Amino acid sequence: MLAVDQGARWGWGSPATITVFLVGIALLAGFLVIERRASEPLLDLSLLHNRPFVTVMLAGSVSNIVYGLVAVLSALYLQQARGLSPLDAGLIFLALSVGAGGASYWSGHLAERRRPEALMAAGMVLSGVSLMVLTWADPLALYTTVFVVVGVGLGLGWALTNTATQSYVPTGRLAAASGLVLTSLVLLGGVAVTVAATVLEAISGSAQSAASDGPAIQTVLRAAAILALAGAIPLVPLARAHSDPPPDERPRRTATGVRRPATSNLRGHDEAPGDGA
Repeated sequence: MLAVDQGARWGWGSPATITVFLVGIALLAGFLVIERRASEPLLDLSLLHNRPFVTVMLAGSVSNIVYGLVAVLSALYLQQARGLSPLDAGLIFLALSVGAGGASYWSGHLAERRRPEALMAAGMVLSGVSLMVLTWADPLALYTTVFVVVGVGLGLGWALTNTATQSYVPTGRLAAASGLVLTSLVLLGGVAVTVAATVLEAISGSAQSAASDGPAIQTVLRAAAILALAGAIPLVPLARAHSDPPPDERPRRTATGVRRPATSNLRGHDEAPGDGA
């Protein structure tokens, strides 16, 4: 992250930047080798072979990345680009917090009725669309209203990540899975903010003007909105796979044209066409 953050100042081809990149790659490779050989690793990397688990974890990380970008860049936009005082900007920011907090609270209740993957996908689509609208919302009243919707979508996106991933791992590995998910959320979120800051400076043309360059900030936020929409796509097959009943429980058409299940969950055997009420 240091090389990405300072690369524009040091020069991307400078010895300092290249050295920091190489040292970082070497340290990461060494960490992975040690973790694979450890009897009790900090991170259970074997979970990365579990494709549904990784899909949900990365989707939740994307939602957390977008939340971090919205929090940082919107604060810059409101205070530096639009000239609001810290107090006024903070009051508008309450809209994002209310939306995200409310969605996080109700996500557990919603997950009792719907698959977490479906709720996460819906939240990411909602956050992507509303964030795109936010970048064109000029009146503060409209901006604040849309900010609430953005918070709701992002809250659903990352709040259910741990719940959704745990349905794909054995009970004995839940703690390891939770640790890997938390690491992904925090690590990728931090890297994304650093990269976004570098991109913002590149679009603006200088580090001095980037914080107050409204159009450049909105451009990065639009990219974040697209990222949120893209992150919802891999969740759709998982949600649909769990919503479809098993083949032996799917309805079938009888000779009389009445659709009945092939098996009865209550009796544990097939029903004859004439059984029932």
